[in-house]
Parts: sequence; structure tokens; C-alpha cells
Amino acid sequence: MKRKGETMSVNERRFPFRELALSWVWALLIFLFSASVALAFNSLRSNGLPLFRRAPFDLYTDCPELSGELPVISVAKLPVGASKVVYMDARMALPHIMERIPGALFMPMYPIDLPDFSPLKTLPKGTWIVVYGSDKLSSNKRLVTALMGQTVRGVYLLEGGLGAWKAAGRPTVKTRIPMAKVADIHPGEVLFVDARDEDAALREQISGALNVPFDTTLPPEAKTLEKLKLSALQIIVYDGGESKNGSPSLALGVAADLMARGCAKVAVMEGGVIAWKAAGKTLVPGKGGDQ
Repeated sequence: MKRKGETMSVNERRFPFRELALSWVWALLIFLFSASVALAFNSLRSNGLPLFRRAPFDLYTDCPELSGELPVISVAKLPVGASKVVYMDARMALPHIMERIPGALFMPMYPIDLPDFSPLKTLPKGTWIVVYGSDKLSSNKRLVTALMGQTVRGVYLLEGGLGAWKAAGRPTVKTRIPMAKVADIHPGEVLFVDARDEDAALREQISGALNVPFDTTLPPEAKTLEKLKLSALQIIVYDGGESKNGSPSLALGVAADLMARGCAKVAVMEGGVIAWKAAGKTLVPGKGGDQ
């Protein structure tokens, strides 16, 4: 405390809050040190969190509102074998694999994510794009609307869809999803894919399996999909093995999705986890994340 008659020094007059300023400096230094340690630790982890968005469309996107007037074209107006007509299938993978127009691009319309439009870049100018899909889910109309929103020209909705195509005698392609028995599977020679949800896969799974949960709202995770496409091993997809009201199994849905996206040598394990355990095979706790 200053005595009467004493004057403040030059430093005291210049920095009346010196102690407070020093506190802020120390706080900043502590923050920078903590952030550096955290970033270093994250970079050393194999499954560290990404600091930057790597893909231009790596975010959820609201599906486009249906346009009031969509350009429609009938099967009769489509020349047979025309080189500048590309067909796009907006349905999910299983119906696409089961039966489709020859050469049709797999372009599923998920409820909260747009398809990958990169194949459009390779199409020659003047190409017609003819879309078909599910009238019940309006996937065909939503895909046409999305393409028009990308300012793509020459887009048409196929009148009557795949049914009208078949009624006109036009050819289709059908692909059977191979099935594999547990006794015929040799673990060291295959790559397992667990089609169940993440919680089930974390509780127990086949050793080394990749978790690709069946999801009708989002496509498979891009990094995992790329790993599967590059694998030279046969891909064996399995689920819990339970049958639910006669609906297609999770394994069938994931296997069809992988096949539609270019994965080779994909098969479904009959009976899933139930058959695996019945054969005396063991399961291990899942690791989660990228394995």
C-alpha cells in the first residue's frame, strides 16, 4: 500500500494489470502444450480422429424435394442397343442384383445421403440418362430430381419402370448371390464381413471380421469398402442367422451391396453365427473401428 506522498513507478503506471496479464500468458502456454500433446497422441493412433474433411461430400445431405414436372420417356422411344443411353437403377442393392437392365449403373437413393455422381464425369456429351427404380419409395423420382439439381441434361424417368421394360420384351440381367456352408469355409483363406449392427459385432464376432452393418439409410463406410474391393481373398458375409418374418437377411443385403459396388468373390455364410457356433467354431470380442 502506498504511503501518502509516494508516487507510482513508471512500470506500475504502464501495466496496472500485470499480474492478470501474466495469468493469461500462463493459461495460453498450458493450452498450447496440452493441444500439442493431444495432437501428437492422436496422430500416433491407428484409428485417430481425422482433423480435416477428406471427401467433398462427407456430410449428410437432405434429399431433394420432388420436382413437380419430371421428363418421362417410354420404353418404345428408347432404341435397342443405343450407345448414348445410360440406365441408372435407383433401387437398393438386393433388388438391383436380383434383376436389372443390362449395364445399368447402381445409383441407390438413400433417405439422407445423395449417391456418388462421379460416374457422370466419364459420360460422353449428348448421353441420355434414363432412371428407373421403386415407385413405392419414389427412389426413381428422387434420383431424377437430384440429377436435375446437378444441372445434368438429358435426364428422363422410365415410364412404367422395370415392369414396362420387361413387358416390352427387353432383356434383363439376374445375379445369384453365392451361399457357403460353414464346413466349406477355411478361415485363413477368406475375409469375413459381419453384417450385424455394431453392438452385436462388439460383443462377439469371427476373428478378423470387418463390421459392415446393413443400413438402408446410408451407404457402407468408404474406407472399409475400399479395403474390401482391394482384397484378393474371398469375402464371406454373415449375420446372426435368425430369420425375421421371411424378410431378406442382413447378410444378403450387405453381400448384394458389396457386389453392386464392384467387390469380387462375395458369398453369404449359411446360418450365420448360429451355424458357426453349432459347428464348434469360436467367436472373439469385437475390436470396433477400423480393424
